[in-house]
Amino acid sequence: MSASLHHSLRVADLHTHPMLGVGYLGLGLRGGWPRWALRGPLRNLLGLVTPEQARRGGVDLLVFVIYQLPNPRRSYRAGLRRQLRRFEALCARYAGTLQHVRSSEEIERAWAGGKVAVLLALEGGHSIERHPEDLVWLRDKGLVYLTISHFIDNRLCGTATHPLRRRWGLSRRGREVVRLCDELGIVLDVTHSSDRARREIARLSRLPVIYSHTGLRRFVPLERMQTEADMRAVARDGGLVGQLLSPYFVSGRLHGDVDEVARNLEYMCEVMGPEHVAIGSDFDSGLNPPAPLRSIADYPLLTAAMQRRGLGRAAIEQIWSGSFLRLLRAIGR
Repeated sequence: MSASLHHSLRVADLHTHPMLGVGYLGLGLRGGWPRWALRGPLRNLLGLVTPEQARRGGVDLLVFVIYQLPNPRRSYRAGLRRQLRRFEALCARYAGTLQHVRSSEEIERAWAGGKVAVLLALEGGHSIERHPEDLVWLRDKGLVYLTISHFIDNRLCGTATHPLRRRWGLSRRGREVVRLCDELGIVLDVTHSSDRARREIARLSRLPVIYSHTGLRRFVPLERMQTEADMRAVARDGGLVGQLLSPYFVSGRLHGDVDEVARNLEYMCEVMGPEHVAIGSDFDSGLNPPAPLRSIADYPLLTAAMQRRGLGRAAIEQIWSGSFLRLLRAIGR
């Protein structure tokens, strides 16, 4: 019953990192990787998100996230353009399965053609902090959201995980970027931002903000995670919260299972309503998946866990794609 339900739904994952393997290791998406690449810490950096696994897992929409490590000595602009070329080359190589889309209308066209729709996002505002105007051509390429900070503070805002724990808010340039994103229709993702920065971004932005891949402070008491107040504020403004699937971000433990993920999703639905809940797996980032998931091909098992938790079809449909599609339509994308 759960498998048939799952494959009758539109399934979206808001935050995936196949571009890490492609961008930094120069590998493709289908497999055939060298053995060394599948051992040790790299084993969760490759192969969790592929076209074939999307087919098997009934996945209809993926957000591919572009990321580059902070390095002030290198040109972020050149790195962005290089990553964009690789992203477009990937979509062209697997054109029979994947279709690069920029809007809700293009998503529907991709689905009508039997393809997996792929949207583009950028993680880490450091990549555009020197040249915020790069957001214009990124928007032309279909950029749907900007994760404005990452592990360390940048010139735009503070992060929840900076080693010095400075807890900065938005800078002057950060406020300019928020306004530019509003004009361009780029959603701001505050997943990694400090509590202060999150509040300031939410007050300033005219668009809903999102947490694309996160956990709950109720179960993992870290600033990186979200509180009930955070969730209610996001829902009030029309945004959404995507649950990260790796066990540490679900329960604070290194190992866990899909039933714990379903518990978090049920709690989120109770606090903010399922129309503001989503999945942002962070797969292919190096983080381990919850048992028994091995890749996005196993997503029917997560749907089954939601059913065991008592979530009905309407709520599961919202979690898997309804909340994200609603957001896209609300911002005119």
